[in-house]
Amino acid sequence: MTNSKPKLMKPRIVTFSKIFPANHPKKGEPTHFIEAILTQLKIDYTSHDYFVWLCENNRNIGIKFLHEFYESLSENISAKSHTIRKNKRPFVVGQEISAMIWAGKPYNKTEEGYWKIKFAPDFKITSVTDVDISIDKKLIRHIQVGMPVENKNNEWKLLSSGEVAQNDGLSYDDFRSWFMIYCKKGMCRYQVVCWNEKINYNKK
Repeated sequence: MTNSKPKLMKPRIVTFSKIFPANHPKKGEPTHFIEAILTQLKIDYTSHDYFVWLCENNRNIGIKFLHEFYESLSENISAKSHTIRKNKRPFVVGQEISAMIWAGKPYNKTEEGYWKIKFAPDFKITSVTDVDISIDKKLIRHIQVGMPVENKNNEWKLLSSGEVAQNDGLSYDDFRSWFMIYCKKGMCRYQVVCWNEKINYNKK
């Protein structure tokens, strides 16, 4: 009888938005998600060591292009502790995220043929929370984030939308406008995928 080793989960490639999407009030402006994630991971992305890491982990991309990317990063950005994603392919606690950013326009290669930039070392998912995001069309500025509770009344356990937005690296208004684009049916099911051990909405 042989002992079979448990299968290791491959890192999950997750691509983050460098700029706000079309139909958002801040269309085309930087989201600063890259800097916010690196801040949470306690990586000094202004250092020469980070630039060296970028080059070593993106060998298919020219150094000049990577240097322009490195120089474009802004300083003093608050941390981003999680991302909110559709749960068509559920995320798993303990799985690692391989964080990417589009090198050019989303879903398109650059003129040089570059596709994506790996901007951080792989990091572990510490918690996953199923949430429903609901937008009240009558109260345009109102958005609710709730955890579905399994009982006969199908109740919600409401979370602080402002807190969730802040932990997601966005202001409340930017957060609301973002999900008004993608959540047009009034209520949508998502997963909050967190990499900050101090944040776990399941324990609230």
